[in-house]
Amino acid sequence: MVLKRGAVEYCRTKDYSLVYGILTMDDVFEHMGDDYIGKPEDFLVNRHPDIWYITACGSHGLVGLFSCFPSNRVCWQVHACMLPDAETREKWEAARELAPWLAQHTDCVRLVAEIPRSNKPAIHFAIRGGMRYVGTHPKAFAKYGKLQDLIIFGREVLCPV
Repeated sequence: MVLKRGAVEYCRTKDYSLVYGILTMDDVFEHMGDDYIGKPEDFLVNRHPDIWYITACGSHGLVGLFSCFPSNRVCWQVHACMLPDAETREKWEAARELAPWLAQHTDCVRLVAEIPRSNKPAIHFAIRGGMRYVGTHPKAFAKYGKLQDLIIFGREVLCPV
């Protein structure tokens, strides 16, 4: 399933070694989880058939990976992993155009994300991707030895940005 929109192309992947390679990159892994995530070499990619790993490719190659975990048939939690060396313009496009791609290829009608308050780049990325603040889970995430809030974002996949 590939859909080209603008300069970014999306494709669901079940290449779990690719997913592992992206998520355990030096500049990525440390930001992916809480204080208890463990070591990259111990990380296992979740291979549940309902999970969608979606690559985003731009004019110069791989831009990033979106991991989508259905909470139920219509509401999915999304985690974005943009490659540090990808072009900024293509990262923004990947964020904006993911929802229309999901609307065309899945039953998803709402995306949600829970982002640690300290992860300002991820919060900015969610907003640029059309997500809106919907709430806060106070002190629900342990990072850098401290409890911090998870900021909750959401968006309907059919709504324009």
